[in-house]
Amino acid sequence: MKHKIIATLILAFLLIGKLDAQTVTLKQLGKEGVFLRTSFGCCALPFGGYLYTLDEFSAINKTDLATGEQTRLGNTTFNSYRFFFENQGRIYVIDNDGGMSSTDPATGAWVKMAAPETWSTMDRVFTVRHTCYGIENGGLYFFPTVNKKLNRKIGKDDFYNVGTLIKGDTLLLSLIGDGSLYDINLSTGVWRRIGKTKDWKREKAGAILNGKLYSVDSDEGFYVTDLNDGTRKQIDNTQFGRATVLFQEGGKLYMVDRKGTLFEVQMN
Repeated sequence: MKHKIIATLILAFLLIGKLDAQTVTLKQLGKEGVFLRTSFGCCALPFGGYLYTLDEFSAINKTDLATGEQTRLGNTTFNSYRFFFENQGRIYVIDNDGGMSSTDPATGAWVKMAAPETWSTMDRVFTVRHTCYGIENGGLYFFPTVNKKLNRKIGKDDFYNVGTLIKGDTLLLSLIGDGSLYDINLSTGVWRRIGKTKDWKREKAGAILNGKLYSVDSDEGFYVTDLNDGTRKQIDNTQFGRATVLFQEGGKLYMVDRKGTLFEVQMN
């Protein structure tokens, strides 16, 4: 009887482990090396089923995330761009002189939106929830119509050192220089630390999907983090050694490796 109970418990643990296991598959999209000379740190906008990027010639490329097929958007180049972001389905570029232009990604036709110096005081401009936010002199601002004069300040002047911003559909995370990760409340501007100090010091890339943080560390492991309590779990340790970029769009996760090749990260 005792041996039957032990065998039953072992079987139960094995079944639980099987249920908790997650299989990760990388599906290549498009040709190898398409993003080899793309700067993702400042110039990548995933929305509407496409990825919009600036290449080495400061031209905007449009990549279909279903097929990986890439085409050029219009004929305009932006040799003096400073910020590149999306707001309500339109693409915006702010130049070094503080002027702003915008385009409909369906046509590629550009329209001048603001004169030089209008946006020159901004330290950061970015998108969350398909809406424009910016940081100026340590303050976080919401720009509902991308009009510099029409804004709402959020919280206190706590945004001098925001590090790397990880943007989701509704969430904004900050990974600061010492490896600490924070959730920034976009209604109040309050910072909440996730996990322990310096827990993410080895992170190479990260993206938010379905309220969780997926990340790649320097140990080449692929992790998922519960953003409520900071609990991390490794779900792959063999396929992400070359990963440089993670991003999400339309409920799917994507990865670009150091060869500039795009993959869909499929998790079952």
